[in-house]
Amino acid sequence: MNAGFLAAVQSADVDRVKQLLAQSSAEDVPQVCCRFEFGWTALHHAAHLGHSAVLQVLLACGQPVDLEARSDHLQTPLLLATQSAHLDAMQTLLDAGANSNSSDEDLWSPLHFAVKSASLETAQLLLRHHADAYLRNKDGKTALELGGLLDESMASVETHDSWEETRQRAGSEGQSA
Repeated sequence: MNAGFLAAVQSADVDRVKQLLAQSSAEDVPQVCCRFEFGWTALHHAAHLGHSAVLQVLLACGQPVDLEARSDHLQTPLLLATQSAHLDAMQTLLDAGANSNSSDEDLWSPLHFAVKSASLETAQLLLRHHADAYLRNKDGKTALELGGLLDESMASVETHDSWEETRQRAGSEGQSA
């Protein structure tokens, strides 16, 4: 049943996903929590593929859902959605309470991936959900230090600070380290 469930998630067959979730009994391991290859859950697969409608079904199904479930490489569903710049999937996960500052085994946060891929919209979405521009990856780099994406255009992002204040604070922290 898990292989059929995974196939439905991966193909974005929302009706089949709903049907299979409804058929699972209380004794079954919740399908939303099952681990597949790479330690991915159904949420990981749907996020990676950008299937926001499937994500919505999984989040609303009544089974326990772990938004911060970690893969074998410590990736969360949000990290996978961000790596592929699936804005709708990211929005769905963030609205459900996903941590915008989760990091993988190399301490890369969603904002690191957004900047690395030069996806301004992705970075803006994360910043609106309080992504921390000061988080450092294993190489000691913040998202600010990864590229020129986060320049003047980021000043339009409405966050708790202005973008320029964020850049200045990150720069002063790097100097004092």
